[in-house]
Amino acid sequence: MHDDIGQLDASFFYRINDVFEVGVQGVNLTDAITETRAVYTENLDQAPRSFFRNARRYAVILRGRW
Repeated sequence: MHDDIGQLDASFFYRINDVFEVGVQGVNLTDAITETRAVYTENLDQAPRSFFRNARRYAVILRGRW
């Protein structure tokens, strides 16, 4: 089992002309942590099992259409 997680992603693109776009993108800007939990009894008692931090990521992107 795992808890709900909120993650904020954002991107912005600027069209240079009919062919090219340039942009920036950010993923997991809130640096959210994912926690999974293990059920260990018939009463559905839970305990933390693992924690994952998917680091913030940033990218500069150039797109072309033709």
